[in-house]
Amino acid sequence: MTLEPLRLEDGYVQVTEVTRCAGEASLVTVRNKKRHGYSYEITLKFKGDWRGVKDVEGTLVIPEASYNDLDDLKVEVDLSSADSIEASEKAVFCQELRSFLDPIRDKLQTFEEELKAR
Repeated sequence: MTLEPLRLEDGYVQVTEVTRCAGEASLVTVRNKKRHGYSYEITLKFKGDWRGVKDVEGTLVIPEASYNDLDDLKVEVDLSSADSIEASEKAVFCQELRSFLDPIRDKLQTFEEELKAR
């Protein structure tokens, strides 16, 4: 599954790669009913342009994505190539990047629905 580029107020960002997806998934049958579960740590690389700065890169880390617990999803932002962005502006940019949570949550919800269908 892919994520569409995210339009920001002053630019755009696109996830370019899933660099890590570690954790566990389970399928347990209890009284002839299937119960699904997963717990993953996901790391995504991103690249984009923001306020005239080209090729801003970094990673989005979702420390815990768990089955049926997507409302509490959190994302950590690490900027690797934002030397030309001032420190005060980095906080604003990181806050805007947190809007990636909604499309990520939607993709994980689709994943959960696919698990239930099995």
